[in-house]
Amino acid sequence: MANHDIIHCKLNTESGLISMREFSYFQYHFISMYSFAYDMAKKSGINPNELTKNNIAHLVEIIESEAIQKGSRIISNYARMMSIPNEEDLYIDELDRVNPINIGFSGLALILVVAIVISGGKIEISNQSVKAELPPLGVGLKEIKNLFKDNNLKIDSTKQVTIKK
Repeated sequence: MANHDIIHCKLNTESGLISMREFSYFQYHFISMYSFAYDMAKKSGINPNELTKNNIAHLVEIIESEAIQKGSRIISNYARMMSIPNEEDLYIDELDRVNPINIGFSGLALILVVAIVISGGKIEISNQSVKAELPPLGVGLKEIKNLFKDNNLKIDSTKQVTIKK
């Protein structure tokens, strides 16, 4: 049985109202990215329970290469295509509706971190916790839409991931 880690993630909604269409679009593509990262980790023999800067960078590199070879649009199909065992799947553990929205995602730490990085988020990892922040909903959706067209997947995880000792 895999460890389920909870990563609290801030999602700035920019205003009081949240478009259900935009929020649903974000959720669908976030689970697609989680599923794609999960599949690439399994195929590459990367242990999704080992959250290291090297594993993050290696998995992001594999994802970029795969997306370029097959087209980044393939990622958006993973929410439907990929079957993940329940104990390794992505869940929402907490949801707090203030601005920003605070979401406690529960899943495999490495896979969650990579999905957040691919989504344009920033991660801070310390011995005590993992903190994440996604770009504002409108900005993030624009980035995700660009990501899924024209093979635009180019990510520098070194700028998005900070590990503190």
